[in-house]
Amino acid sequence: MAEGPEVRRPVLVTAALWILAVAMVAGVTVGLTRSFLHPPEVHGRRVSSTVTEVTAVLQLAVLVFQLVLLWLMARRRRWAYIVYLVLTLLGLLSLPITALHELTAGLAASLYFVLHGAAVLGGVVLLLTAKSRSWFAGQPLPELRA
Repeated sequence: MAEGPEVRRPVLVTAALWILAVAMVAGVTVGLTRSFLHPPEVHGRRVSSTVTEVTAVLQLAVLVFQLVLLWLMARRRRWAYIVYLVLTLLGLLSLPITALHELTAGLAASLYFVLHGAAVLGGVVLLLTAKSRSWFAGQPLPELRA
């Protein structure tokens, strides 16, 4: 980021960061709850509790990493903004498989999947607005036209 006068963070960026943070925490909470209440099965056999616990630790580590990225984005670190968008784009590659699984897992799972997806999509769209992109790039914010 170029040195210059401090520019206030646009409300759109703040809203996007909060939406994404809540979606991340909700996603990990739902994932952990599901894996401990209903352990996954492979070929009709329950996965061992050790695998479930290791998976839980990995999910928490990824959550912490994502929250750190959001915190850095709130501090106007453009590289964190780019890393987050690239990782989100890569995450879209798993969307067809995830959608197939979640949309056939029952009404609650389907509803959660749709709401969670809408929240993440909404947050990313807010991050991609002209005002947000300008703020992360350290450029003057575009003026609103009447």
